[in-house]
Amino acid sequence: MKKFKALKVISLFLTAVILFLATVNLIPPKNNVEENPFIVGEGKLPLIAAHRGGSINNPENTMLAFREAVNTIGVDIIESDLYLTKDGYLVYNHDDYIDETCNINGDIPLSEVEALCEDENNRHYIEDMTLAELEQYNFGYYFEDEKGDRIYKDETDLAAKGLQIATVEKLFEEFYETDPDLMFIVEIKNGGEDGFKACKILNDTLEKYPAYKG
Repeated sequence: MKKFKALKVISLFLTAVILFLATVNLIPPKNNVEENPFIVGEGKLPLIAAHRGGSINNPENTMLAFREAVNTIGVDIIESDLYLTKDGYLVYNHDDYIDETCNINGDIPLSEVEALCEDENNRHYIEDMTLAELEQYNFGYYFEDEKGDRIYKDETDLAAKGLQIATVEKLFEEFYETDPDLMFIVEIKNGGEDGFKACKILNDTLEKYPAYKG
């Protein structure tokens, strides 16, 4: 009797899986958008994306990098990752900690910072810091030019130079009037409840800049 019940359960499970796979493969998916803005037609020039704002040419994910990418190079897309700060701001950064891109550990070589960060307990995580705390640091500190010189190491006016950590709203505000067709590829890196909160903040910010919402 028990064996019969077990076979019946397995049979029902397999039937459900088959029906699910058939549904997924036979029913066409619903289009989220009528026209994908990231796909260009045949014969048209490709879209150019600035990865982290163009991390080879400028300190990644800073307003300095974003301004150079948009105003000088004329990119079509800004691409980067987003993290939520302790006080509810969305900021651009590749990692969930900031040690390897700014001077939060003082004037020590990058190699020492990397060794320090091998222990996750030594890292300074974005989620544990407010925006005001993050904005104290020079995010061009370890950037090297083509000659290997750290040209922004001693910069003092970080806001004017665009070397502070960049927020979503600051980036949108910067280019909305001059470049309303600018596109963005972002990945919200927070998970769980923080991820939902970050999505809501991004959506609320986009409400202020409808052309960017698409």
